[in-house]
Amino acid sequence: MPHPAAAGWDARLVIDNDVGVWTVKPFQVFPQYASPEVVGLDDKGRCIVLVSYSGKWTPMPRIQDGKWLGGLTHGELDPRADGAELYTGGQLGNLYQLRAYPNGALDARRRVDEGGLQPVADDGGDGGGEGEGGGDDLGAPGQAQDLH
Repeated sequence: MPHPAAAGWDARLVIDNDVGVWTVKPFQVFPQYASPEVVGLDDKGRCIVLVSYSGKWTPMPRIQDGKWLGGLTHGELDPRADGAELYTGGQLGNLYQLRAYPNGALDARRRVDEGGLQPVADDGGDGGGEGEGGGDDLGAPGQAQDLH
């Protein structure tokens, strides 16, 4: 939906969220897609990855932390995962890793106190959830894995 914008800008609403979205960044989350995705973090502790297709944006909500998420980065930090991962954290002190897969799936894992990653439940959003990537060497769903 177009919105008023300053000269030289094109403003569009890509999601009508129920709470504030304070951190928004573009990242190439799915390298197989032409345009970068828009990633937003909201006051309810949700990470929402928006994927563009034919001029429409599809939200892929992942993570339900319960309190605001604020920090967000994208990079190749985990040598056991192919490609770059998203990382986010927030008010509760949890750190999450989100991984995209060639089949369009997106999953999220929470870093646990023991220094590993544990899959978090999918909230039913489009594009899959935990375990959708298959053949994952980070362990079975619910099993914490050491990062080192």
